[in-house]
This record gives sequence, structure tokens and C-alpha cells, in this order.
Amino acid sequence: MAHKVHMGYMGNLVLGYRGNTTPLLCSDMDEAVDSSPKFYDHIQGLRDKDVTKMTKGPAPAGSTAVGGTKLIQKKFYRYSPRRYTVRANGPVPEQDVDALLQWAISGDVAPVDCIFWKSGKGRRLKDAVVSSLALAVKAGEVATYTVEVVGLGFNDTALSVQPVDCKKLVTWDACHIVIGGNDSGLQDFSITISNPIVPIYVANSLDPKTLRIAVQEVTGSFSAYGWDEPTGDTLQFTFGGNKRYELHIVYGGRSEKGNAGPIINTTPFFGTKDTPLWTIT
Repeated sequence: MAHKVHMGYMGNLVLGYRGNTTPLLCSDMDEAVDSSPKFYDHIQGLRDKDVTKMTKGPAPAGSTAVGGTKLIQKKFYRYSPRRYTVRANGPVPEQDVDALLQWAISGDVAPVDCIFWKSGKGRRLKDAVVSSLALAVKAGEVATYTVEVVGLGFNDTALSVQPVDCKKLVTWDACHIVIGGNDSGLQDFSITISNPIVPIYVANSLDPKTLRIAVQEVTGSFSAYGWDEPTGDTLQFTFGGNKRYELHIVYGGRSEKGNAGPIINTTPFFGTKDTPLWTIT
């Protein structure tokens, strides 16, 4: 039977945070149901073979048994609980960056629509929350994002592909990053917001009943030309949007690259505070 080939560029990804219905620009997107059978080793019927002679293995000492059997398949298994995810990455559109950041920061619930071809059908990930969002930008280049959302399950629904309007992308010159009061000399910057998802499972179903979010983690790094040890404990940044984001940070040990070009220092940072972590203005 011949199979029709569908091209990925004919699809859409719609993150429904705060009622949004506009497709998000993305280079790649995928939906997945993470579930696989778990197999158990068992006593009887184990494969025991002398591979040098291609014969059965020896019988146990003092036994009259004939040795190992030729059964090679594992027999005892169970299905694992399901985890429903959508992952995407691409360039950061200026008009969408604030919605992406605020959805990741808030941990709110929203639907996500995946339409992979012009069939009039799509898959909706219901009650989804952002598991992780990473933003990165390098001097002279376009900012990029990588996002993973986790939900309670997929529903087939009537969805149609929408033409994506031209959107201004976030470039390095539109990113304002201030670390410890210093905003000069940066060569690249990245930040990741992680919301550890704890699915709650109940009897009679492999699907999660609800999702709980554990303690949010914020990590990242920045590289600079010839900086001394960073000082100050605040990070402020904008990614071409209308909002400014500020959080308290501590630093990890930095690394330096020495080669024929400029010396670049890379310093990791971690968000931490005993009051609400984020200030958005």
C-alpha cells in the first residue's frame, strides 16, 4: 500500500496560554506519549547458553537437570504510566516572547494544539504546563527558544492550519541584559526555567489524573570578554519584548577559554531567593 508523504512545514503549533490562538514560529515540533513496557527477569526459562559452542549451559551443581533452555524472550512485563509531552524549538518572535516567559514562570495550565498537515484534524494536549523553557542568544545572532510542555493527554479535534504572518524575530541588539549592575562585554547569554512535573496516578488508569509542579529551578550562564569575577546578586533582562524580568542569582565556578582569538569567560548562575523569585515590570 502506498503511503502519502506529508511535509512538516504544512503544520502549526499553537500554545493556548491566556486564550492565544496565534501559531508560534518553530523550526521543529513533536508530540510524544512516553510509555513502554517494563520487563522482569524470571527464574524458570532463563536463556543459559554456552556461546562458544552454541549449546545449553551447564546444569546446576548436584542436579540432574538438563541445563539452560532455549527460551530467549522475556515473558513477564507491565505497562508503565503514560507521560504526554509536546516539544518545540525555533527562533524567538518578539511578540510571543513575553507570553512564553510568563507561562513558564507562572506554571499555569493551558491547551496546546499540534496540526501536522492540512487534514482538518489535529491533536490537542489538554491541561498542559511548561516543564522547561530555555532561551539563548549570542552576539550578532537571533535568539532561540526550546520548550517542553506536559499535559494530561491528547484529544483528536477539528483543527485547521493557519497561515503564519511575518513576525519580527528577537536579535542580539534587542536583548538588554544586566548582571550585577554590569551590562557591557557580554558575548552570549542563556537561561532555563525548569518546572519539575509530578504526575499523579490513580488506580484503573495509566493516564495521569492531575499534574503537580515541584520547586521551580532557574539556571543559566553568560560569557563575557575579559570580565573580572562577577559581582552583585541580581539579573535583569529583556528579550525584545515589553517586559523586564529580574531575579536574585548566585554564581557557579567559571571557565576561561584561551586560543588565538579573544579570551572568553563563561560563568554559570542559579536563581535563588527566600521570597518570590521573579519581579516582572
